[in-house]
This record gives sequence, C-alpha cells and structure tokens, in this order.
Amino acid sequence: MMYFNPAKVIETDDWYHSLQENIVKLNAKYPLVVTSDGNIDRNNLKMLFSEYVFFYDIENNPNFESCQRAIDFAKDIKCDSVIALGGGSVMDTAKVMIAAVG
Repeated sequence: MMYFNPAKVIETDDWYHSLQENIVKLNAKYPLVVTSDGNIDRNNLKMLFSEYVFFYDIENNPNFESCQRAIDFAKDIKCDSVIALGGGSVMDTAKVMIAAVG
C-alpha cells in the first residue's frame, strides 16, 4: 500500500490575500486552521476568521502525545479542509491530522 499526503506550500508577502484566494479556489467551506497561539495573537486570526475552527496546541518538534491530541481534536469537528499557518511544527501537526482523519 502506498500513501501520498500532498501539501501545497505557499510563500507570500501577502498571506491574507493568498489564503482568501485559495479558500475560494478550493471551495473550502469549513476549514480547520492549525497554527500557534502566538500566531493567533500576532495576526488577530480569530477576528479575521471568526467562523473557522482553530487548533493551536502546537509543540515544537511534535511528539506522539501532542500529535494524538491533534488527531483527537480533528476527529471531533466537521471540516472539509485544513489550513496550516506557521512553520515546520505547525505543518507537521496539520499533516498528521489530515493523515489520521482523511
């Protein structure tokens, strides 16, 4: 059996515009936003995306326990897409969530 977990990585100077453009392009109605609590505060994400669900219990270099918390969270919500806003630990956690519930 082969497993393939593609992730589209976007590097931009205007993350908000790029994100909105891709949400529309992918027809994402109920996205789960995976990010750090610091990123939520710095970018006022809960105000910008108040209708979205957030997971921000991200540890540096995620371990099995932190990944299991992320999986448990993702299993309990209704989402049609996952948006990871942040660096490597955020992206790693988001990929684990997608792989587990996808």
